Amino acid sequence: MAVPVLDDYTYQYGDDGPLMGGGLVYDVLKVEGLGMPEIRLTQQDRDGADGEFVFAQFTRGRTLAISGMLKIPTGANPEQYLDEYLEAFSPRADDAPFYYKTPGVDQRVIYCRPTAAPVDYDENLNTGYIPFLVQLIAEDPRKYSAGQLSFGPVGLPSTSGGRSFPKVYPKAYGTIATGGTILVTNAGNATSYPVFTITGTVSNPIVSNDTNNTQMQLNVDLSTSDQLVIDTGINSVTLNGTERADLLIGTEVVYLSGGTNSIRFSANSFTSTGTLRGTYRHAWR
Repeated sequence: MAVPVLDDYTYQYGDDGPLMGGGLVYDVLKVEGLGMPEIRLTQQDRDGADGEFVFAQFTRGRTLAISGMLKIPTGANPEQYLDEYLEAFSPRADDAPFYYKTPGVDQRVIYCRPTAAPVDYDENLNTGYIPFLVQLIAEDPRKYSAGQLSFGPVGLPSTSGGRSFPKVYPKAYGTIATGGTILVTNAGNATSYPVFTITGTVSNPIVSNDTNNTQMQLNVDLSTSDQLVIDTGINSVTLNGTERADLLIGTEVVYLSGGTNSIRFSANSFTSTGTLRGTYRHAWR
């Protein structure tokens, strides 16, 4: 489904949910929870000494609270709009996108699900102005660019033997890699986890991020028709649609730091058909 395009100070939950804010029927008065999520704090006493060890490296999930006024058009049936409201924020088993737009910044999205959507049936039904409060929770607290980005394809590096002339220092001996590297920019300030897709003939592929020194190696020989997909966000590996987490050597995953990342694709041997592609989003805290 197409990503909705929002005006400044407007919000939307779900790709086809009601548009909120900007003096619309769902008029938003306040959105809480777009700042830094709660930091996950662990404290441990120092044995036999004053003080303690403090671990505060990560955040918890993100909780959003959207409060506003449901403005029923003159002559309209309030129940119709309340039904729409309750349907839009009904319980669900998976996350849906919460889009928002602020001035001077590209539209962003948080993936979350509803935890509460109370509304009171009182005298406000007669006035046509009904207060509402929506609560959403995001397992992944990051804020992402609304549109998905892609990079590649990048092939395996070819090699040439021997020492290079004219002489350069430090001297280069052995093999000289050409190709196999692509620069990927995460414009945000938080870690972003890409999805890598490897196709073509490849023996034991390796994906590395030379910027933050992370690397993934897989124990598999791919043929021309194979497709290997690595979703680093959920630590998932599939080969031709079948889950194959056993192919991943070790537990380290490649992620994108904020800024420019040098992604390198390599393998046990060079083939001209092996390629790496990827998709990702800019990510913010």
